Order: sequence, then C-alpha cells, then structure tokens
Amino acid sequence: MKIIGVDLTDLGTKNVLAAAAFYNVSYDFTLAKGGCCSSEGKKDEFSDVKPSVSVELSGGLGSFCGSISISRHLMEEHKKGSAPEELFARSDITSWMEFFYERLDVGSRCQAVTKVVHGDHSELAKCIRAIDAFLLTHTFLVGEALSLADVVCAITVDHLISISKLDTEYLASRLLNLSRLIRTVKESDVYAAYHKKLATLNSGVANESGFVIDTWKKTYSNCKGDLEKEVMPWLWDNFDSDNWNFYFMKYNKLDDECKSEITTSNMLSGFLQRFEPDFRRISFGVINVMGSDNSYDIMGVWLIKGKDLPPSVTEHPSFEFHTFSKLDVTNENDRKIITDYFCAEDSIGGVLIADAKVWK
Repeated sequence: MKIIGVDLTDLGTKNVLAAAAFYNVSYDFTLAKGGCCSSEGKKDEFSDVKPSVSVELSGGLGSFCGSISISRHLMEEHKKGSAPEELFARSDITSWMEFFYERLDVGSRCQAVTKVVHGDHSELAKCIRAIDAFLLTHTFLVGEALSLADVVCAITVDHLISISKLDTEYLASRLLNLSRLIRTVKESDVYAAYHKKLATLNSGVANESGFVIDTWKKTYSNCKGDLEKEVMPWLWDNFDSDNWNFYFMKYNKLDDECKSEITTSNMLSGFLQRFEPDFRRISFGVINVMGSDNSYDIMGVWLIKGKDLPPSVTEHPSFEFHTFSKLDVTNENDRKIITDYFCAEDSIGGVLIADAKVWK
C-alpha cells in the first residue's frame, strides 16, 4: 500500500498516518501535492482541484482519496468482527472522525473564526466544549479503550493549536476532560509510533534535494571496477551539503567485548537489523568490523539526509552505545575517511577489515 500525502502539515494526511500506526499497517509514502486520484487509480477531472490525501492499494485494486475513507478502509481491513457491538463501534469511530472533519477542521477554516478562548461563543468553540462535556462521563470517545477516534481527536486539537484557532491556556485550564484524553493519547504506544513515523518522514522530505540517494546507491552497487576512481567523483559532483551529512560512527565497546570476529560481526548485523525500514529511504552506510587477533571494533561512515541525526538513529535501542561524529566534506582528512570506508576492501589506516556491511 502507498499513502500519497498532500504535505506533512496537512491534517488529513496526519490522520491517515495515525490510522496506519493504530492498525500497525506497513506502507510506502510519497508526496503528491494537488493530486487526487480517482477510484480507478487514474487522474481525472478532480485531480487538480481537489487536493486530498489518497492511497494506492496493493494488487492493482486501485486508488481512492479522503482521510475518513482511508481510515475507515484500514479499520475494516484490520477489525473484521461482525457482532452488532463491533459494527456499532466502528461506525461510532467513523462518526467521530466525520465530526472532527466537518465541525473542527472545516469549521476552523471560516474566515470569521478567531482563536477559541474562554467565553467564546463561536460554533467552533461550542463543538470543542461539547467534546469536553462528553468526556466528563466517558473515559474514551468510543467504548472502554483507546480507539482511532481518540487519536484523531488529539491530532485535530493539536492542529487547531498550530494554526492559532485554539488557545493552549484555555485548553489546559478549562477543558480538563479533553486535556486528559489528549494526555492519555500522547502517552500511548500508538501515538509514539505515529509521532516517530511523522518525524522520520519530515526528515526525509522536508528539504527537497537535487541529490537522489537511490541514484547514488545504484551507482555504487553497479560499479564493477575501482570504486574510488569510478564512483566517488560522481558522489562529490552531486552531493548536497545543505540537506545531507556524513557521520563517522564507532561502537563504544566494553573491555570484554569484540574479542571474536564472528561475534562482533553478529553484533553489527543485529545493530543494523534494528533500524526502522524507512531509514533506508534517507541513508546509506558502510560499516566495518575492523581489527584482528581477538581485538575488533565496529566503525563506519553514514550518509544521512537532514541537518541533524533523525529519530530513526537517535531512538535506535543501541544509539547510546555508539558515537556519531559529523564529517566535513570540505576538510581533506574527513573526505579521506569517507573515501576509505566507502571504497577500501582490505584495510584502512593499516587496520584490517575483517567484515564489511553495506547499508543501502
């Protein structure tokens, strides 16, 4: 499945990403601002006038658009119970999502609507207070457990705050029940997964770059000769230092670690396997097991999109045991480190390469 977002600040796009996180759905993601696919997966009369998040289904089934439709599809696909109470719960969740869209999202776009504060009697304010009043006697919006309705509610409220349509002090001091629900949502594993995914996508697409990582990976992989002579010139000619960075990484081993080549190689493999799959979209690396005679180190060079390390790296379970040092491509010594790790086959600086892993 591929999700085609309007942009990463678009509420509908964020709600679909939240639905995918809630139901643990794997997907590819791309931006196609201004494009709305028809149900047949083709551009039609609405493509240029109805921008909306859309989805392309696997197996050639087609495409359709709209955050509520997509969220409902994911819900039906992953919650297939047919008991009356289960059907009601899914319909109730959909009803809440429609309410958030029609009364909060669309309602906030009215030019007459200003920021909702204490004492405001606008329709938007009434709707927000109605949700708060409902939550006075309900822990969650639907049933007795966290549902997609709760998550979409929290994201929608955050959106209203971000566009200056809801006062944060009013929310915290007066809308106590709604504030409590939002805290509950943000403390959940589902929200953590959604937030991490959104941050990763932002780091990958926020700054469009002329440097295409997939082209570099193909250039590197297809080289049958001398990497330094045939591949590195392409990298230096096309590298975008405004949106990409190189890092030297070293594992901070304990005194009794990395004594065996096989064990150290397995440690490196395990480290790489624990990266989120999406990290490949914004990274390339050559990580080596260096050393010999029962003394080994894990060291390598990463090429990563973004001005700083993305959450995919900083939230890795073993991040704290590794040191990442940014390299300066204008510095001759740093440039040599990059070339050595990307190109050397036998040794670097007189230290043997016992094993090498190419992350691409």
